[in-house]
Formats: sequence, C-alpha cells, structure tokens
Amino acid sequence: MHLLPLRRAAHDIFNSAACIALVTPVGKLNPPAEALLSGLFDLTQAEARIAHALGFGRTPRSIAKDLGISYETVRNHLKTVLAKTGSHRQADLLGLLAGTSPPRSESDHIRPESLA
Repeated sequence: MHLLPLRRAAHDIFNSAACIALVTPVGKLNPPAEALLSGLFDLTQAEARIAHALGFGRTPRSIAKDLGISYETVRNHLKTVLAKTGSHRQADLLGLLAGTSPPRSESDHIRPESLA
C-alpha cells in the first residue's frame, strides 16, 4: 500500500482528505512485455529481453546459456537495465517488474547520518 499526500488543488476534489491510499495486489504476476519495458525505460531490445527473463525468475547464468551469449554480456546489460530503471539491486528490479514497488529516487534513500 502506498499513501500519497494531497496538496493544493487536490483538496478541491477530495474534501477534507489528507491522502489517497493506493493498494497494489501482491501475487505472482508476469512481468511486462519486452516491448513495453523497452518503451517505459528506454531499454534496447537485448536489455528488455534480459529484464523480461529476470522478471520470470531466471538467473543471469541461465539467460546467458539460453541466449547463447556470455555471462559477462548479460551482467553488462543488467547493469544498464538497473541504471535505466533507477534500481540499485536486482531485487529492486524484480519488485518493480512485479508491480510491488515503485522506482526509487535518490531522495528515497535514508542515510544513517540523517537519522542522528
């Protein structure tokens, strides 16, 4: 569940509301199609193919074997996919592809020194 605060003109539509709750069902969902991934995140065809395969739970090694490319090539494409999607880890990318987490921005990261 995500809570979005209402600001400015939104109060005209939602009387006395402070926020909107967005609920995303969590379950085993298929990742978006390669063409959609390519369009959403400006991925190349190769990057979209790898992201799509990862979304189905495939490992980089199995993807390399099935596509007949080196493991290092898959890793390089994966690094680019992570950068283009704003993901910092493969787990973040999988959450994004499954629709269970939104892309994170740098401002979303809590640094330990900011908690002091």
